[in-house]
Formats: sequence, C-alpha cells, structure tokens
Amino acid sequence: MKDKSKNKVSKQNIILTLIGISVILFSAYNIISLSLQEGSKKSQFTKLENKYYVVGKDPSDYQKEVFSELSKELEESNVNYKKVSELVAESFVIDFFTWTNKDSTYDIGGLQYVLDKNTFYKEAKWNYYQKLDVYKESYAKDQLPIVVSVNKNSEKIEDYLIEEKNYPAYKVDLNWKYGEDVSSKFKNLINDCEITLIEDNGKIVIVEVLMMDEVSQDE
Repeated sequence: MKDKSKNKVSKQNIILTLIGISVILFSAYNIISLSLQEGSKKSQFTKLENKYYVVGKDPSDYQKEVFSELSKELEESNVNYKKVSELVAESFVIDFFTWTNKDSTYDIGGLQYVLDKNTFYKEAKWNYYQKLDVYKESYAKDQLPIVVSVNKNSEKIEDYLIEEKNYPAYKVDLNWKYGEDVSSKFKNLINDCEITLIEDNGKIVIVEVLMMDEVSQDE
C-alpha cells in the first residue's frame, strides 16, 4: 500500500521548487533589464561630456549640436585650438545667455568654460543675472531668452600673461539671435560680445568676456 502522505509532501516540494525557480528567473530578468537601462543612460550621458567639459542641465538642441562638434574637435590627433576656441566661446554664449533652462539668479550658465569661476560668478550674478528672478515671475519659462544661432569670428592673438607665465591666446567676436517671440518682450538684449581665451595644457578656457550692451525690460 502506497504512503499517500509521502506523495503529498512530494507534490508540495515540486510546487515550492517551481515557485522558487520562477522567483529566481523574474529577479534575474529585472536585474538584466536594470543593467541595460543603466547602460543606456550612461551611454546617453557620455555623449554630453568630453575630457574637459560637461553639458549643463536641460540643454537646447542647438547647445547639444555645438557641444558635439566641440567634442569631435578635441578628439582630433592634431587639435585646431583656434577652432576649439570658437566652439568654446559659442558654447559659453549659448549656455550663459539662454535663460529658459535656468532656475534662479544663482544658476549661472557657462561657468565651466571660465578660468576664474568665482570672480566671474559674482560679476555675472550682480551685473546680469540679477534680473532673472524678476523675469521668471513676469513670464513663463519658455518665454525667457534662448539663443538660437551664433555668428563667430576668431583670431590668434599675442600670448596672454598670467602670473609671469605666457599662454597661447585667442580672441573670438560673437553675435547671436534669440527666439523670435522673446525679442518683442525685451529691449536692448545683449547680443554680441568679445571673448578672450587661452590654451592651458590642452584645455581652452575663457579669461575675459567683454559684453557690449546692457539688458533692460520693456516698461
């Protein structure tokens, strides 16, 4: 006579085993999926950075396009620092003068391209960005200034002296346009500047920014 109790235990063991296998397979699937997602996010992120610079948050398509060109230039075996200077200056202009992705007066764009970040931050905050909070209260985020195109002209200039050391230097003259729906809300928007940059161990950084106009709001 067969022992029914043993059969019952055996069936329970089979059920538990199948459940255990299902849990293991489900967990493995989740781990693999998360790994693929993380890998995808990482690959997307690395496209927005190179060995010297990283794109800021919520970049415009135009900013991504220029930064991608900058990254390609830096990967060349024989780097054209005059061209890189143009692209760094252009990237700075797009980031600094675009306010649609800025949170407040303290959110200064383009700092990563500047040599003396602390001094520039203070100057920019009090002499330009102080109006950002007022504008954000008056207009929707997508109505704030956004740079949509930049014209630039660069030249190699005399070496730049910093603490008794000379650095290869470049000057870039730039002028740019904002989104059409923004220009009607503001007058005297800054739309041109002169930027001086130096090359320091392969990295191009900004040492001077000369802005030509002042920003004021239509009353």
